Amino acid sequence: MKGNKVEKPITLLREEFSERLLSLINESGLPFFVVEDVMKNIIPNVSAAANKQLDIDRQSYLKALEEYKTEEENKAEQHNSKDGDMQ
Repeated sequence: MKGNKVEKPITLLREEFSERLLSLINESGLPFFVVEDVMKNIIPNVSAAANKQLDIDRQSYLKALEEYKTEEENKAEQHNSKDGDMQ
């Protein structure tokens, strides 16, 4: 939960998306060979967007990890310098 907002789990979002997509396909009135062609054209765009998001998430994670590591090193250095001052 972020703030006062309850976020829906990704599993439920996926299930709802799948159900809506299937309803849209079934209600479109298009023959399935047309739907198949449309889906084949969409999949490369979705894959590209997913790969881009993966790269963004990876970079964000690595940056956060590096910042955490730096903070921990700084804390350790401060702690060590205080210990040295006490002697």
